[in-house]
Amino acid sequence: MDLSFGRVRHWAHITAGALMLTRFDVSDPAPVGSVRDLADGVVTHGSNATRVDLAFSERPPNWLESKAIRALIDNPGTTGSELSKACGWAASGWQTHMLVTCHRRRNELWPDGLPSDVPAGFALTAIVNYELSTLQFWMRDDVLPVLAARV
Repeated sequence: MDLSFGRVRHWAHITAGALMLTRFDVSDPAPVGSVRDLADGVVTHGSNATRVDLAFSERPPNWLESKAIRALIDNPGTTGSELSKACGWAASGWQTHMLVTCHRRRNELWPDGLPSDVPAGFALTAIVNYELSTLQFWMRDDVLPVLAARV
């Protein structure tokens, strides 16, 4: 399993500081070609929900990923620490599992690749909304039904 996070090479570097996200514009990109079309292998961007559906179809969530996703679905608007507690994990355990979840599916979630100048936690914005002022997380509305059906 590839666990390299671009410039982040060690688990010790994946901290709450890496999750300091601001409200980036993560609207659906204009079609340029990339998420695989399941029908004939043609590549197209599609909507974010389509990319998430494809990513989690090709690589279904394991039990840890399901636990992290379910915690967010069941506890919207809570902090990472609260989500970690809901999962029975310590400190930033929830954030770490969600980063790994998104990283494992980065080619489908971010078909054009993640820009090199964004923080490691930016990958979460494909499925999660984060409010910096309150440190709260929510599942993105457009992907909630897709992920709720898979966990």
